[in-house]
Amino acid sequence: MTNREAAEAMREAGWSVAVHNDYWLSGQPMTFWLWTQPNGHWIKGEGSTDEIALAECLRALPLPTDASAPAPAPTDERIAGDMVMAYMRTPASQSLLQRMFAVLAVAKPLIRQQMESRHD
Repeated sequence: MTNREAAEAMREAGWSVAVHNDYWLSGQPMTFWLWTQPNGHWIKGEGSTDEIALAECLRALPLPTDASAPAPAPTDERIAGDMVMAYMRTPASQSLLQRMFAVLAVAKPLIRQQMESRHD
């Protein structure tokens, strides 16, 4: 399955890309995919290539189950993620985010200036 087909399979299953990020970790290229649904559920995949990360996402898709079958036990990571997502919808979190962005707005030029002075 190509990366495009994997992404389309996720979309067809009702998921939307929240974050796709390429980065370096200990000198090695990495990629991260985070998919979400309007109900707050999320799936992530991470690996050295998009193919690996997207395959991880596809493996994490919930399987269709018989309505009478018990739901699988949630993982600690899923519970923590659901708690964070629920908090992010509260007025308190919005206030916290506004304060964080205000601090970043002030800090960013200072950090950039410091980084530029190191390259001079």
